[in-house]
Amino acid sequence: MKRITTTAAFLCLCMLLIAQDLQLRGRIVSGKEPVEFANVILQTKDSIFISGGITDQRGRFNMNNLQKGNYQLRISGLGYQTQQINLNDFTATLDLGSISIDSAAIALEEVTITANPVINQPDRKIILPSARQLKTSTNGLSLLQRLQLSRIQVDLIRQTITSSNQGDVQLRINGAKVEIQEILALQPEDVIRIEYHDEPGLRYGDNAAAVIDYIVRRHQTGGYVGFDTSTSVNTLLGNNNATAKINHKNSEWGINYHEGYRSFKNYQGEFRNVSFLGQAFFYKTGRRCP
Repeated sequence: MKRITTTAAFLCLCMLLIAQDLQLRGRIVSGKEPVEFANVILQTKDSIFISGGITDQRGRFNMNNLQKGNYQLRISGLGYQTQQINLNDFTATLDLGSISIDSAAIALEEVTITANPVINQPDRKIILPSARQLKTSTNGLSLLQRLQLSRIQVDLIRQTITSSNQGDVQLRINGAKVEIQEILALQPEDVIRIEYHDEPGLRYGDNAAAVIDYIVRRHQTGGYVGFDTSTSVNTLLGNNNATAKINHKNSEWGINYHEGYRSFKNYQGEFRNVSFLGQAFFYKTGRRCP
């Protein structure tokens, strides 16, 4: 009899715990487009925090281990109007479906931003460049310098990216590994965000001190031609870069050309080293091919 009573009590406890393990999920959209990295916070009526997070690339969010009660769901995001939803008598797992939020009518030219919006995740930091940073940058390298990431040094003269940690800085565009020449070919206005792995895992290799992944827009049709040059006026030192890209549907063709020249003086006279580097690359259906 004692064993039966203990079993019944255990089953009741399990049912009580399951009954309290409620879920809340939904999807944040603006028009027909999903809103990525929107802040979703669940709080009580007197603004006590219960749970929260950010939406994924499809605008989805999911909250687990919730209890019954009366709550408020607060949705906000950079460039969007804050929206609040009352959840009265929340007693069962609920799917809110698509929740539409409106864009905020903000003139970015009149807004002074004193810090970079940074979203901290367990394995990376997501940096959203400001409108001013994008406007004043000439390529992906100068944009990175303006972001001033911790433990990252950017040398615009030598066109190098180094880390104070031991190892190399691995560069990527939309997840594909690239060289510095392709970062120099990036148009700042095409950069959506930068994902910074300051402590990358072993999947990036043993010698990766940091990983910087540029997430950029993929244009369906069109293209551009760009030039970037820097030359010293009193010595033989300079860098010249030329790039061209053409997009059509899921295909992208591009070519980069880099020319660098240096002059070094030593005790025996003057030594001149002129180096040239050209690189062509081809993209197909979002995948980088040799």
